[in-house]
Amino acid sequence: MAATDRSRPDTSSTVTALMTAALALPGAPAGAREPVSDLQADYRYSAYREDALPDGAVQAGSTSRFEVDTHQLDLRLPLAAPFGTGADLDVSLQHETMSGASPWFVVPDADDRPVQVMSGATIQDEHDDILARANFLGERRRVSVSAGFSEEKDYRAVNAGLEAGADFHDGLTTVEAGLGYSDDTIEPVDAERFPSRVREADKDSLTAFAGLSRVLDQQSTIQTSLSFTENEGFLSDPYKQVYVGGEIRADTRPERRRQGTWMLRYRRFVARLKAALHADYRYYLDDWGIHAHTLRLSWFQTLPGGWRVTPSVRYHSQSEADFYAPFFESEPDDRLYTSDYRMSPFGAVSGRLRVDKAFGGLEISVSYEVYDSDPDLALGNVDVANPALVDFDVISASVKYRFDR
Repeated sequence: MAATDRSRPDTSSTVTALMTAALALPGAPAGAREPVSDLQADYRYSAYREDALPDGAVQAGSTSRFEVDTHQLDLRLPLAAPFGTGADLDVSLQHETMSGASPWFVVPDADDRPVQVMSGATIQDEHDDILARANFLGERRRVSVSAGFSEEKDYRAVNAGLEAGADFHDGLTTVEAGLGYSDDTIEPVDAERFPSRVREADKDSLTAFAGLSRVLDQQSTIQTSLSFTENEGFLSDPYKQVYVGGEIRADTRPERRRQGTWMLRYRRFVARLKAALHADYRYYLDDWGIHAHTLRLSWFQTLPGGWRVTPSVRYHSQSEADFYAPFFESEPDDRLYTSDYRMSPFGAVSGRLRVDKAFGGLEISVSYEVYDSDPDLALGNVDVANPALVDFDVISASVKYRFDR
């Protein structure tokens, strides 16, 4: 089992213009941001560690799980603008190293309860990513064009995106829209050892989004967006397997997935406390049967001496996919099945604390986040919990510097 499952963890941070366009809205009206006049650099490091599974939840394989170390360098530099009043270029470079064990499949024990079969703790991989975004900024408008490339041992993705925004009503209202496309290719390792494993497969993703932000008064803003994504091609996990009627089968999912997301964000500045409240809500649904609610609350507190402290809490709950079960006593009529915990019903809470310190053109920040998932945290009833639900913590640090001329 040493190398039978190389599934990347939930926090795999593959950067694509597709998802950036779909899930992001600016914190200020589009015309409010000026193009940069000097080079800005931002380096971030994060250490992601999944908690080991209890011995009683694992039938075979390692109880340890994934560890991911991420290095990311973001550069922003001025460009000569072909039109408008200014332009700049954002370049993001990312390198990840991943190691550990991953859930493989679930089987019933003697009492018909699900127990996890894990891979061995010898999975090793690296992930490299580059994304470039050119921003053309006018007095009341913004246009961004992006392109990116991601690569792992068994995975490649090429993506591109186009976004545009404009201000109305003296800059109090901003409208944005965008399109993103990604072309992914997977070539699983160890395919010779597993005849049922796909040798090579492709996936295409297309995303469209539209957003609106409005300044309500001097202290508050509200933002909302809608996005739609259509995925087509090989959408199964080639490293996952499923217990079906006493046999171990390959993870098999539909070859098309339509996803929709609605986001609502509220920002409130509390002048007398020199602080700000951020409240974010996201509703997600797809035609695989999953719907999810996510709520995040953050408090940005400015302190004397250039310090800022930001505690935040996040809650998430989702339902299960139509073709999910921990294991299957018989083969479903549609021959679709997965026991992937990411397709299961569960709830989760996380807490995060970030501390920032400014030193003129230099800003340093450190954060720590802990995440706990549990079926009892779900909004609906979970009859049988997946034994591989993940708990993790993340330590991050970043340094941002502006090189003044």
